[in-house]
Amino acid sequence: MTRNVRSVVLPLGLERSLAEGHRWIYREHVPPGFQAEAGSWVEVTCGAFRGFALWEPGSAIALRIYSESGVPDARWFQAATRRAWELRAAVRSVETDAFRLLNGEGDGVPGIVADVYGPFCVLLAYSPASETLLPEIARAISKLQRFKGIVGRGSEEPGLRALIGDLPPESFPIREHGIKHRVELHVGQKTGLFLDHRENRAWLGARCQGQTLLNLFSYTGAFSLHALKGGASSVTSVDLAAPACEAARENFRLNGFDPETHPIVAEDVNKFLVASEKSFDIVVSDPPSFAKEKKHREGALRAYTRLHTLALRRVKPGGLFCAASCTAQIGEDDFLETLARAGREAGVSLQVIHRGGQATDHPWQIGHLESRYLKFYGLRVSRRA
Repeated sequence: MTRNVRSVVLPLGLERSLAEGHRWIYREHVPPGFQAEAGSWVEVTCGAFRGFALWEPGSAIALRIYSESGVPDARWFQAATRRAWELRAAVRSVETDAFRLLNGEGDGVPGIVADVYGPFCVLLAYSPASETLLPEIARAISKLQRFKGIVGRGSEEPGLRALIGDLPPESFPIREHGIKHRVELHVGQKTGLFLDHRENRAWLGARCQGQTLLNLFSYTGAFSLHALKGGASSVTSVDLAAPACEAARENFRLNGFDPETHPIVAEDVNKFLVASEKSFDIVVSDPPSFAKEKKHREGALRAYTRLHTLALRRVKPGGLFCAASCTAQIGEDDFLETLARAGREAGVSLQVIHRGGQATDHPWQIGHLESRYLKFYGLRVSRRA
């Protein structure tokens, strides 16, 4: 046993999943009466499996496994961040300076993500225990590249705190595939750009020459901008949030596109689709999560089916429907079922021509499927023969 580290023996039924790479241990699997200080390291044993996990007393996920070789120290975190940095070599280019550096469980640092936005790096902890690791991880990241500031956001405190260097300004531009976006890092997790869709946006943009496009749940206009860069003749963007629409207009102007020529509509998406009679060559649907908990899953499936049905009615025959879901409670098979039902209700045939997902800087471990959440499909829409 490792000195000064508490130990716990877990039920043998967990051995296979832990050995295959699952990193979470739920509270009901921890022996009754076990206690340790929040943020302390615990040696876990389960049959032949041995690992070292961070203890979280106030969460349903009581233990998050970081290492199978020993208690993580400064050298361990430096190695983990270096591996992650090298994995992103293809993303780090003059055309893209915003990307995810650490993707929690996918990069072996459960409960923590690190996003790079130009000269700043933002660390986010998903629990009070993982928050205690932010200073050590910030020091490791500072050895990779000289950042103007490395900042942290905790699970309970909404604001940013400087870990190394300066706090970022309220708003500043970053680049993705040469397209400029303004980001606001102080306003919470919704910074102005969702990094996980980077490759899906590039795929879409390459298919937009001369096409008309409708972007649903457009947020700050990222899909719309890639469409315009790709040569779209007309783009309509719809989002309920007026501030997001105004940010989209600013991003349009930042890239030399006229927001008056390409409408940006602040309206409920379903109401817009019901009222609209216009058809488009391409329709993109990227809604926010419809279910944060398992009990909301059935309602989410119904919501996706209705949304997809309405959206498909706005796609021209032979056109393209791009459907996305970030709802972790909805698996890929169930998401496809909502598309099949919607196709039936809309009276169209759907042909899958592209299957996407989260970008390569959002990796996931093969034994930890909870990290695989983003679904993205490109479908050719045709009249039924």
